[in-house]
Amino acid sequence: SVKTWNGLTSSDWSSVSNWATDNSVPDADDIVYIRNAIRNPEISANEEIEDLVLKSGAELDVLFDGSIIVNGDFTNSGVVTLNSQSDQFSSIVVDGTSTGEIVYKRFVADEGADEWDLIGSPVEGLSIDDFVTSNTNLADHNSQHGIGVFSNDGNIDTAAAMYTNYTTSSVSDAGDFVSGQGYSMATDENFSPGTTLDFTGSVLTTDVSEIGIDDNSSGAPVFGKWNLVANPFPSYINANTNANTNDNFLSVNEANLHSAFAYIYGYNENGSFDVYNQFDSAVYIAPGQGFFVASDDSSGNTISFTKDMRTVSGSDDFIAGDLEEKLEIILKLLHGVEEIEETTLCFESGLSLGLDIGYDAGNF
Repeated sequence: SVKTWNGLTSSDWSSVSNWATDNSVPDADDIVYIRNAIRNPEISANEEIEDLVLKSGAELDVLFDGSIIVNGDFTNSGVVTLNSQSDQFSSIVVDGTSTGEIVYKRFVADEGADEWDLIGSPVEGLSIDDFVTSNTNLADHNSQHGIGVFSNDGNIDTAAAMYTNYTTSSVSDAGDFVSGQGYSMATDENFSPGTTLDFTGSVLTTDVSEIGIDDNSSGAPVFGKWNLVANPFPSYINANTNANTNDNFLSVNEANLHSAFAYIYGYNENGSFDVYNQFDSAVYIAPGQGFFVASDDSSGNTISFTKDMRTVSGSDDFIAGDLEEKLEIILKLLHGVEEIEETTLCFESGLSLGLDIGYDAGNF
């Protein structure tokens, strides 16, 4: 059936009195029309419909704790905004065609000590120059913008040297964000601990494949095998088998990753990296979340983000670090009272004494 929004009583999508047709809330079989109304609809739960059509002048907000699945087509002539905060990210999944743009207000940490974020664009077709121009809360120092490109080429031996930030002169030639590529990014420290940046573009509805990764260890022995990638969808994706048995990032890409580092390396707020692998309970990668993967192929290889990985499950990103508890022992190497390094021993039945790819993780 067809459901039309009128917004007569509130902005609450789930309130039956806001819908003109048969006084009921849309479900997975309904075609939904949003027109310019007294009040604009807001989604704060998980909603599922067939088609979504926004007319000119109409607005829809998906709040940070909301999500929407469109099983059919999405047609937008109005304004659709997805919201997030430091530990909650909204999602939209479109299984059919998508016409028009959305604005994803993606939370990004500020430029304080160890607080830069790894971020990719959760929309398609966004110019980096336009992004810098429209986001005045992006970090900006000495004509260098708070967005940088990672490189594992050359004789790089410090973390800072891995990134090249766009400048006032170089950003005009930067082109569009590359879907599936990660970037270093930070907001101005006046917005501590961070704030949202606007990503305006279309909803990606197809697989993103052929994302190049390689191993340049011969020229950069410290960081050469590492590659910065990112979830290109405006929704969460499944990271491991406990999130989804087959349609998850690690299972789809395991064969093309470094066998001893076939994991997801997520930057956290402590200036270090957490490892996410097949041992973990269900792990979901937030919209636009960047992370590192390792390659052992000097001639180059590729990874993919498939549309079947998309999900509206998940509630956090890597920098907030809400890992579930698991059976483990942590060994720490100390020099006096200073911690030099640590390693974690996890326990799972059915594993071997050798290398279990996807479970045993090399250190970043």
